[in-house]
Amino acid sequence: MYAWLWAAVFAVFGLPIIAGIIVALPREAAWRLIGRIARFALAMIGIRVRLGGAEYLQAGRNYVVMGNHVSFLDIFLFAAAFPRPVIAVEKRENFRLPIYGWLVARWGNVPIHREDRDEAIKAMDEARARVGAIDCSLVVMPEGTRTRTGEMGPFKRGGFHLAVQSGLSILPFTFIGAYDVHPTGTWRFRPGTVALQMHPPIDPSHYGIAGLDQLMGAVRDAIA
Repeated sequence: MYAWLWAAVFAVFGLPIIAGIIVALPREAAWRLIGRIARFALAMIGIRVRLGGAEYLQAGRNYVVMGNHVSFLDIFLFAAAFPRPVIAVEKRENFRLPIYGWLVARWGNVPIHREDRDEAIKAMDEARARVGAIDCSLVVMPEGTRTRTGEMGPFKRGGFHLAVQSGLSILPFTFIGAYDVHPTGTWRFRPGTVALQMHPPIDPSHYGIAGLDQLMGAVRDAIA
């Protein structure tokens, strides 16, 4: 199926359903139902998702969850596989999109201006506050944008500052096979299986602000 056609169908039918779910249900129940919708939507284009490393998720703990940013499908793949509700930091342009922008704002996601350092710092401070207020984990894609080649790009520092300052462990994950089902620049999806593979948490207190580069390197090595 063409990517634009699938996205249009989901926008017309899927997003209004999710809007009702977010309004009507508690966060945990809403996340479970959204996950089912995401799995169904992916199955329509022949994509299956499996989760690996679930043992690294400790009950009652929140994390800064970081992974490779591969495709616009990432949000569906993550919702389909990750077992707990999360909020995310995402580019502010997304919040201007019809329906979707309202959804992510209502859910608690945080808009970030990626090209303005001061505004990005404010966004990370807001994200840290919301993690505590909502009591859930936070997803940050440290590359800040999707890959164009299938390889990871350079990391931005904001999410790592947040992890050090909040004391939350970083839970790295890797999308395996996501680029194969939708390479950059293609208009069609390719059937296949994508794995969301989680890795052992990394404690940022072992690095501190002074060791931020080493922390970034450790997370990058885990994701790779």
